[in-house]
Parts: sequence; C-alpha cells; structure tokens
Amino acid sequence: MKRAASALLSLLVLMLLAGCASTPAANPGPVTSGVPTRAFVSNAGFSSPNLPASALRIVNFHNDTLLANQVTLVGNPQLMALSPNRATSLVFDAGVNELSIVDNNGEIQGGTVNLPDATESMVILPDSVTAYVAVPNAPVSGQPAGVVEIVNFTSLAISGHVNVPNARRLALSHNGKKLLVFSDGSNDITVINTADNTTTTVTGGGVLDQPVGAVFTSDDSIAFVLSCGPECGGAAASVTPLTMAGQTLGVPLLLPGGATVGFLNGSTLYVAGSCGAACPGTTPPFGRLTVVNTSGMSISATVPISDGYHDRMEMTGNNKLYIGARNAAFSNGSTSTCSNATQGCLSMFNISGNTAVISAPQGVVTGMAAITGRNVVYVCVGGELVIYDTTTDAPQAIQIDIVGQAYDVKQIDQ
Repeated sequence: MKRAASALLSLLVLMLLAGCASTPAANPGPVTSGVPTRAFVSNAGFSSPNLPASALRIVNFHNDTLLANQVTLVGNPQLMALSPNRATSLVFDAGVNELSIVDNNGEIQGGTVNLPDATESMVILPDSVTAYVAVPNAPVSGQPAGVVEIVNFTSLAISGHVNVPNARRLALSHNGKKLLVFSDGSNDITVINTADNTTTTVTGGGVLDQPVGAVFTSDDSIAFVLSCGPECGGAAASVTPLTMAGQTLGVPLLLPGGATVGFLNGSTLYVAGSCGAACPGTTPPFGRLTVVNTSGMSISATVPISDGYHDRMEMTGNNKLYIGARNAAFSNGSTSTCSNATQGCLSMFNISGNTAVISAPQGVVTGMAAITGRNVVYVCVGGELVIYDTTTDAPQAIQIDIVGQAYDVKQIDQ
C-alpha cells in the first residue's frame, strides 16, 4: 500500500509539473518583485503622493496586472533597449539626454551615463555589456556633428566613440560583428566592425535613396537595406540586398510604398512605409505594407496601412504583424506625419491572407511588445498602454491604467 501511495504521489507531482510547463520561465537569479513574467513600461510626466515623477512601471504580463514594485528613475524615460541575456535594460532619458542602466532582476537603476545630445536608436551587443548609441547632433571638434557612442555596462561609462556625421539609426547583425549606421541626408552607409571599431563606407549613390535601416538574414550574410525614398525627401523607395562579405550592393527592388521598417520571415520580407504623394489617389490611408520574396527579389503583395513614419513592427504567435507609426522630421525639411484622423497609427497585417486592419484614432505609436505564449500585444499609443487581442485585432476587455505618459514597453522575462 505504501509503495502504491508513493507511486501515486510521484505521478501527481509529474502531472503538476507537466501542467506548469507552458508558464514562461523566470530570469536566472532572484527577482525583487517575485514575479517571473514581467514587462517594463517607461513612464514619465506625472506626479503622485505615492509615486515618483518618473519610473519604469512593472506589469505582470501573465495576467495583465500592474505591480506595486517599480524602477525609480528621474527625468523623462522614453526609448528602451533590452540586453540579449535579459539582465539589463537601457533607458534613454529625453529630459536630460542621459542613459539609465537598469538591473532587471534587482529592479533598480544601476547607474547613469550622460550623452552629448538626444538619441533615437541604440543597440546592445550579444555580450550584453556593450551598447552602441547613435547621437546625430553630438558636437565634434573640427568635424560635422554626429557620433556613435560606445557604452559599457560594467564601468557605467562611455568607453569610446566612432565619429559618423549625422548618425541617426543603427542596424546590428545577429552575431554582433557588424553595425550599419544610417545618417541623415546621406545615401552612404557606415559599417562599424565591432571587434575593433574600425569603419568602412558603402557608397550608395545611384543605388540607395535615403536609406534608413536594414534587416539581416539569419546567417548575417546579407542585409536588406531599406531606402525611404519620397517619404524622406528622396525619389523612390526600395529594398536593396547588401552582401556583407564584400560589402557590395545588389540591384534595388523599387517599391510602390515607402520603406522604413521591415521583418524577415524565412525568405519573405515585410516592409512598411508611407508613400504620400506617390500613393495612387487622394484618399487615405497613405501607408503601404509590401511583401517581398527575397529569393527572386520580387513583390508578392502590397496592402494599404496607416500613414506616418513606421518604426515599430512585431510578429505575433498567430501570424499577425503589428505595425506602429509616429511623426518624424528629416534634416532636409521633409516630414512624415500620422494623420490620426479617420484612422489611427496602428496597423494589423494578417500574413496568412495578406489583409490589414487599421486601428481607430488613438495617437502615435511609440512602443510595442508581442507577448510570448499569448495572443496579445502591448502597445504604447497616444501616451497610454493598450493591450490588443490579436485574435480580434481590437483592445481586449482587461486594460491597465498607467498614470502619466507610457512611451515604450519591453517584455523582460520569457
């Protein structure tokens, strides 16, 4: 009887463990709040007797609840980057041009690093201790403004910099060995070798047209360069393969829409952008999602999406692409604006049927995170955190009220 009871108990334990297998795993080491399923939301612009003026609010994404714990910061926290090992968050403070280095498990600011000016693009290497930050208006003695700062999380300091005039946007290879730098008003690309921070230049004249980003293949052999075109004051939007071995550009594939952000799924590249006056007709929407077959560099489909400058794209677990747009101004005087009038700045593209839905007007999209293991996406739109149900492409019934300005969101735990 005792053996039978012991066997039954063991079986029940195994069944319990199997039932818990779908619960997202925690980061290694203790987490201060004790919650292993956290998302951080950068939050500024409010004051409360019980809360500091700015912080990273912590959400339990398992059940969509706001925790009492938070990461206290100062200023105006906005853009965030998450280290590959998920141990550190890098947060840009737009109020004082400062970076906060956050210990994710300790849920505390570990230190700050001052920048010479504002940034809108930063990446973290696979070592999870080194970040590159583009600062387009950083003053450089005797040279045009613009640097890429190198930040070390261990020393909590800028460990070096690479002078790149007007450096605004970055694209990092998966292995972290090559960093592409895109500068305002230039058709050239600066390539930084992160092993020694030496640079080479890919000359894009006659091929590229206002390039603003790139998407690497999984083996990092090719980067598909996105030329913004008319949206950024150029002539034609396109996607151009850049072979990294010799840093040679291929033939550009002209797009009927814009090209500012992309997502590569196998051999299919999804590219979003606004076409403005280049769009047929005079009735919005003036954004386009273009489906590109990279094997033959051909267009499979083009679907209308919201207007504005698209720089957020998330793939969900049920084959949806959520695409966010905001307002942007360029050094040549061009602007790209999300009208947010009859339609909003968030688009939901169903890759199974090549169809898209555009949200109701809510404001510009500044942050987005597709939650692992659930059919929901956290979206920072119009200063609010809105939780979308990806099966209906509409806000779900349960929402979280974050007092103040919700700007960016990252899923910290898996």
